[in-house]
Amino acid sequence: MKILHISNWYPSPDAPHRALWIKDQIELMKGIADYEVWHVEVINKSPVGLKTTRLSETENSLILSFPTGRWFFIEILSFWLLVYLFFLKLSQKGFSHIHFHIAYPLLTYWCWIGHWVKKPIILSEHWSAYHHHFNVKKEGKLHRIKQIFHQPLHVVTPSTALFDDIVRFSGNGNLKGTVIPNVVDAEIFNFKQEAIRANSFFMVSQWKEPKDPFTVLEAVKDMPYVSLRIGGYGPQLHRMKDFVEQHNFSDRVVFLGTLSKKEIADEMRQATAFIHSSNYETFSVVCAEAICCGCPVLASEVGGIPEFINVENGSLVKEQSLDSWKAGLLNVKKWNKSRSEISKSALKKFQIEDSIYRLNLIYQRSYKTLM
Repeated sequence: MKILHISNWYPSPDAPHRALWIKDQIELMKGIADYEVWHVEVINKSPVGLKTTRLSETENSLILSFPTGRWFFIEILSFWLLVYLFFLKLSQKGFSHIHFHIAYPLLTYWCWIGHWVKKPIILSEHWSAYHHHFNVKKEGKLHRIKQIFHQPLHVVTPSTALFDDIVRFSGNGNLKGTVIPNVVDAEIFNFKQEAIRANSFFMVSQWKEPKDPFTVLEAVKDMPYVSLRIGGYGPQLHRMKDFVEQHNFSDRVVFLGTLSKKEIADEMRQATAFIHSSNYETFSVVCAEAICCGCPVLASEVGGIPEFINVENGSLVKEQSLDSWKAGLLNVKKWNKSRSEISKSALKKFQIEDSIYRLNLIYQRSYKTLM
């Protein structure tokens, strides 16, 4: 097998932490199948320009800068990038499968060229936009996106919740799909006996919608015996710092900045619990990483999170309200489950070998179907 991976989201020199879960899923097949990765994206930027970059031995980027934020133009330009990629750059490389990561906008007009390519198409989807109907009320505007999922492809999602969202959104009850959780690096995220910081909670994220750190901050503000350590970066971070300063509890909140995976794992092992407050999550890899470290999780009961966070490894907050989060913080303080058992169970659930097996099975079956 030789897999061509094409992704609209991917880490880059300018954004090294972007969509790392996509890169991790692609690298599952390292040593099992040959592959090549292309990050293909239209960026709303001047001046107009097309740039091809070799990122590594297996990774490349094809980026078109074009000053437009209009959906239709981005869809058309993305289509022409795929035409350029397939027929001018990769036509002689002999790929057996094409694995797209993130359907929109790359696959909007795939039907125009798919019958020429004649390869099995796999799609890994991670976007929460399907749950929110792309925040568009007029059905007609979404027709082109819905049609993506009426083409012959196999959809891979990190949770049943996301797959169900896509089925409802597209209206295709016969959509083929497989749930493969996001990758957790067990060499980093595992149990080690550490001294636990009493009443000290940890949060880390790329701080942007749909994350909701402010309800947690409001709760911590009113609980003087609770401290909070916060890692990560993003557009919400400035407001978060302002909130802490304005309400005079900066002595109990530490902003740690961008952290490495090892630093995140160390924080999780020492925290009373890991906190994840969000209005929606297709999976939440940080919650999975936390329980692999043995750290109990207090998280919003949304999306794919309840598929692996439960009374055995944490607690779920049913409502994004101040009272609910205060009650959740009080309950987790009393929690006394064995951290080594939490880790053992989580590492078994998120075995990389199982993900490799399921992904390999998709490739083999899709190839046989096409033949």
